[in-house]
Amino acid sequence: MFFACANRQKTGYIYKNQYTNNYMNNVISQLKTKLDEINELTQEPAYSSKYQIWDTTTERLLRQCLDSEMLKIFSGILKVSSYASQADAKRMYLNHLQKKSEALKNLIAMLETENQAEKEDSDDGLTFNSIKLN
Repeated sequence: MFFACANRQKTGYIYKNQYTNNYMNNVISQLKTKLDEINELTQEPAYSSKYQIWDTTTERLLRQCLDSEMLKIFSGILKVSSYASQADAKRMYLNHLQKKSEALKNLIAMLETENQAEKEDSDDGLTFNSIKLN
C-alpha cells in the first residue's frame, strides 16, 4: 500500500514532505520555540486562552509530520482540573505542562533523528519517490 497526502509520504509514523530537510528543519525549529514557550505558560492561569492557543498551534505543527498514533503522545495527555482549591488546580496544571514538555522533547528528538537519517540517505544519492508500507 502506498500512502501520499498533500506532498507528503508516510514512512512508518512520520510524514516526509517532498521538500524534506529544509521543511523538517523549519518544523523542528518551530517546535523548539513552542517548547521554550512552556516556561511562559507556567505563569498563566490554568488552561488559559494563551495555553489553548499554544496547545492548538503545537498540535498543528506536529500533525504536519506525524501520523495520528504518534500525535496521541502529545494530544493524548489529559487535562486534569480540580475544584478543591486554586492551589491544587495550579499544581495539576503545572504537572500537565511538565508532561506536555516531556512529550514534546521526545517527539522533537525523534524527528531530529529521522531528519538526520533522511539527510544522510539523500547525501548518499538515495532518493525515494514512493515508499512501500506494510
